[in-house]
Amino acid sequence: MISQAARQREKRFSRARDAVKPACAGHRSSQSFLLYLIQACRDFHCITGRLEYRLLKILRGITMKNVILIGAQGHMGQAAMTGLKKHNVITASRSGTGCDHTVDITSKASIKALFEKVGPFDAVVNTVGYCEYANFSEMTDEQWDTTIQSKMVGQINLVNVGLNYINDGGSFTLISGILNVKPIPVAIADATTSGAIDTFVQCVAHELPRQVRINVVNPTVLEEAWDVYGEMMPGFQPVPGALVGKAFERSVDGFITGKVIFVDA
Repeated sequence: MISQAARQREKRFSRARDAVKPACAGHRSSQSFLLYLIQACRDFHCITGRLEYRLLKILRGITMKNVILIGAQGHMGQAAMTGLKKHNVITASRSGTGCDHTVDITSKASIKALFEKVGPFDAVVNTVGYCEYANFSEMTDEQWDTTIQSKMVGQINLVNVGLNYINDGGSFTLISGILNVKPIPVAIADATTSGAIDTFVQCVAHELPRQVRINVVNPTVLEEAWDVYGEMMPGFQPVPGALVGKAFERSVDGFITGKVIFVDA
């Protein structure tokens, strides 16, 4: 026998379900429907703690994404990881040490091989881009080429190749750096390629198909890397990696696109 209280709760649940349908008319995703349904159930006082827990658990499963994190073992990669904890993160780096896969972003063939090995994915987060440091008058062609091929062309190729593999509505998050707006000596190549990536992201966002998004995180120096870069960046205030992680989280989990996400003190 169904109790009177259960019947009343079932009726209230039916009213909540009917009420949520118009609100979801423009939302095809299960995620949107569940969010509206949970709120409607609360409004109609027809949800139990156990049911809400189950719905939220289902919702968490839906919002979990397959994210490829490139440069996962570096300081910036570790910072990004703090903002991706709720996702299934597949790690990659040039050496492959401590990571799931190896990848060289200066090679289209290597990038393609990575995406084919991983299979379906929802986001690519890149935290690498090698730069040479020297005064402009002393920079060699080889130093310029090394920086351009890694920090600029390599990241562009991640998007160019990745578009053939990324899921609809996926996202790319690239990395630049504060030195293109706060220049210092000997960092001309870093500043130039960071500025190029910022501009690339703002422009290419208008051309990406299938609701694919793209953003770039432009951070200042990390507290965790201050011992490496602090001497060449006097007057700069380092920021904790967890703060930079929030910027990556915003890019992957939000709806913004074509944005330069600055993280500075």
